[in-house]
Amino acid sequence: MKKIPVLLLAVFFLISSSCSRTGNNRYVSEWKKSPDGVWIGPELWANRLQDWKVQDGKLVCVSTKPMRTAHLTTRRALEREGNINSTVYVSMDNEDGYSGIPSAGFLIGAGRDLDYRAASLIHHSYGEQAGLYIGLDVSGNLFIRDFEKEDEYLQYNDNNNEIWDEVYLILSVKPQSDDHYLIKVSAIDPVTNLVIDKLETANISAERTEGNIALVAHSGSGNSKKTYFAFSNWQVSGSKLNYEPQHTMGPIMGIQYMLSRSSLKIKVQLMPLAIKDEHTLSLDIKVDDTWKNISRATIDTVSCTALFDIEEWDYKNDIPFRVHYNLKRKTNHKYTETGTIKHDPHDKDSITVLSLSCIEQIIKPDKNRWLGIDAGYFPWATNMLYPHNQLIENLKQFDADLLFFAGDQVYEGASPTAADTGPNARLDYLYKWYLWCTSYNELTAVIPSVSIPDDHDVYHGNLWGAWQSHPGRTKGGCGTG
Repeated sequence: MKKIPVLLLAVFFLISSSCSRTGNNRYVSEWKKSPDGVWIGPELWANRLQDWKVQDGKLVCVSTKPMRTAHLTTRRALEREGNINSTVYVSMDNEDGYSGIPSAGFLIGAGRDLDYRAASLIHHSYGEQAGLYIGLDVSGNLFIRDFEKEDEYLQYNDNNNEIWDEVYLILSVKPQSDDHYLIKVSAIDPVTNLVIDKLETANISAERTEGNIALVAHSGSGNSKKTYFAFSNWQVSGSKLNYEPQHTMGPIMGIQYMLSRSSLKIKVQLMPLAIKDEHTLSLDIKVDDTWKNISRATIDTVSCTALFDIEEWDYKNDIPFRVHYNLKRKTNHKYTETGTIKHDPHDKDSITVLSLSCIEQIIKPDKNRWLGIDAGYFPWATNMLYPHNQLIENLKQFDADLLFFAGDQVYEGASPTAADTGPNARLDYLYKWYLWCTSYNELTAVIPSVSIPDDHDVYHGNLWGAWQSHPGRTKGGCGTG
C-alpha cells in the first residue's frame, strides 16, 4: 500500500479552516461518555435498532447485513449553498477473513425531499434519493457509490491491496460553481499519520448533497465470514447544515393516556436505556402558570415504558402536563415531552371518536411480493408513508375526544423491514413500534387513546382465520390450525 507522509492535524486544519461559522451546526458524538447499551443516542436513528450498540466508548455495528446506517437526525443539509465536513475514526474486525467487499464510511444526500424521519430509514436498499455512499473498502480503497442505482460508482480507487485495522476518515463537501459541488475524502492511518488513500470528485449536482447524513457499515455478503465495524469520535459541521434540536429520537418516544372520571393513567414509551442509565421518570402538571411535580415512575426494562397511575384527578378541566427524563452523558441533559389531559367530555351531548387501524409504514415496491425497504431495491422518493404527516394534519382538524387504535399498529414483516423472530425479536418489535410512536405522538399526547392488538401486533399474521384454512380438530376438540 502506497502511503504518503502527512501531518494529521494539518490535514484537519486545512479542511476545517474552509468552514464558515457553523454555531450549533456542529455535532460531536458522545459514545465515549455513554454506558454500554443498545440505544445509540438521542440525536441518532439506528437501522436497525438491533444492528448497533454502544460498547467500550464506540458505536459498534453488530450485524453483517448490507448497508447498516446510523442517521444523524438533528442536522440536515438544506437546499442552500454551503459546506459539509465530517470526520470519524473507524476500526475493523475481520479475524475470520472476509467475503464480498466490506466497507465503511458516510452516507450523504439521503432523502432530500423526505421528512427527516422517513429519510432516517434509508439503509440496505438502493433507490431514488438513497444518497451518495462515500466509503473505504477493506483493502484501503476509497470510493463514491451512487446509492440511487444498483451498482454504480462515481469514482472507485484501486491503488491499494492491504487490509487496514483502523482509519481516520475526513470528508469535505464544498460548493464549486453553477450549482455543483466538490467532494474530497481522505483515509489516514491514525497510528502513523500517513495517508492510506485520498479521493476527489468534482461537478456533483447540489441536490445530491441535500438531505440526511449517516454512518455506514457494510459487511459484504453477510455469509459465515463476518466483518464488523466500530466508530468513534464522529464530528459533523458545515454551513449547509441546519440545526434542529427538536428532532431527537429519544429518550422519550411517545405518550398515551386515558382518563376515567378521576382516574388517570399515562404511559410513556422510551428507548431501551442502558443498565447504568437513570430508570425513573418525572411527571409535572401546570397549576396557575407554575409547574408542579406530582409523581415519579420506574421505567420497565423490558417494555421500556413508565406508567403513571393518578387518582383524584381534576377531570373537569384541561390540564397541561409534562414528563421529563434526566440523561447522564458528558453533561446531564433534561429531555421533556409535553401534552394536555383533556377534560372528561361529560358536558357534551355527543363525542367525536377517531378509529384507526392497519398502519402500514411504506408502500411495498412489488405488489406481488411481501418485501419492504430491505428488498434490495426501494423507491425511497415515492413509497414512504411514515411518518404520515398529511394524515396527522387531517386528523387534527376533528379535535377528537377519543382515539381508538383498533389493531395492526405494527406489521411484523415488510413494514418497513422483514421480521426478526430470533433472539432480537424484542428489539425488532421496538424498532417498528417506535415508528408508530413518533408518527402519532402529536395526537396521543393531547387526546385520550385506547389501543388494542390484532394479529400483526403479536407477530402472527392472520392468526384469526389463517387465510380461511380449516383448523382441524384434536382429541380435546380444540383447533390446531
